[in-house]
Amino acid sequence: MLKALELIGFKSFADRTRFEFPRGITVVVGPGTYEECDLFSPANRGKAAFLADPSGAMTHDLPAPVLIDASRCHFDDVNQVPVQGDTGFDLSNTCDAVIDGFHVTGTKEDGVRVDGHSDGAVIQNNVIFGVVQDNVASGPQRGVHVINSQKVTVRNNLVFATTGGIQLGGKVDAVDDATTAGSRDAIVEFNTVFRSEFNGIQIGDGEGVSSGATVRYNVTGENKKNGIEIGNDTHRTDNLVGYESSYNLVGDRFGAGLPRGEGDLLLDLSIEPLYMDPTVVDVSGDWLHDRHWRLMQIAAGQNVQSEAVDFSDESAEDAGLADRSTRTDGRPDTDLVDRGYHYPYRGMEALTGDCNGDGVVAINELVTAVNIALGNIPMSACPAVDADGNGVPGINELVQAVNNAAQS
Repeated sequence: MLKALELIGFKSFADRTRFEFPRGITVVVGPGTYEECDLFSPANRGKAAFLADPSGAMTHDLPAPVLIDASRCHFDDVNQVPVQGDTGFDLSNTCDAVIDGFHVTGTKEDGVRVDGHSDGAVIQNNVIFGVVQDNVASGPQRGVHVINSQKVTVRNNLVFATTGGIQLGGKVDAVDDATTAGSRDAIVEFNTVFRSEFNGIQIGDGEGVSSGATVRYNVTGENKKNGIEIGNDTHRTDNLVGYESSYNLVGDRFGAGLPRGEGDLLLDLSIEPLYMDPTVVDVSGDWLHDRHWRLMQIAAGQNVQSEAVDFSDESAEDAGLADRSTRTDGRPDTDLVDRGYHYPYRGMEALTGDCNGDGVVAINELVTAVNIALGNIPMSACPAVDADGNGVPGINELVQAVNNAAQS
């Protein structure tokens, strides 16, 4: 097992990780915080899939984020202090790679970097974040950075408080000159990018051409330059070749001269409702119950509705997101697909008061629920007691937990 860990760049996942090796490498990682960085798969060794399981179902853990914290992942032997890593994931020359479901923070450079002709990579369902202090975002240089890799999909990620959000482009090196550099035919969809110090989504950064991009169903807000930008001052026209845009909700600004597609919407977020509390990424408890990045919507109990709800041209089922949620009550997306990041679906079949998710409410779990209601211990000790997702266990929820215990 340790040999396998070292081969793919992981050093301390052994107790909460499952490996599969047919036709490549699959790594499934359970809930927990891992002081890791620069995670990789050896180049040209077949497909690599890195799958986080925040539900804990596959690794038999309680639900919680699968957090890669790169802030202390190396040790400086000279100064005897821990130091930052450059990236969370750094894949190079790895075709059809998948990075799915991780939280990544604390990196010096990119949260997820894909380069060196890692064509067909899929970066999805991840949360890449820093913090905001004195109204200044302090996080990774870029949330997702794709370099010289074709047909990459960046889908359903939340990127918050980074220097740059999602950035695709190219660079000239020993392998690629200006005619071959770039990241063509990318799909960037259902992402939420907030509080970047530069652009939220940028297609065509650096050298070469990143033409043929499809940018749709994304939400941007409070990014200090533009929400969506194509190219740079030198290469804008080339990068717009084959560019398609639709149903993006931009709560800051489009790049100057950027063509608007069908359904693209520019909103003033100081007036229009959007998310419940888009000020922080909270990794203290069960991510499946977090409320910060849920869309405000009447069907879930809010008195106003975000324009990101049900404003698109395909169904949630056709978009492949009917098993995920944007609602505060955790119910899955239905009808027309919502725009922006979708949380994992927490499952309405879960028993109120079932802290460990084993399908039984035990006496010790009832004691925990009561102590949470009294304020003696935090909600993170048993998120399952908060059935309605309002952050406070009520009398009705305690009664339901007792009934569930009796039936168990």
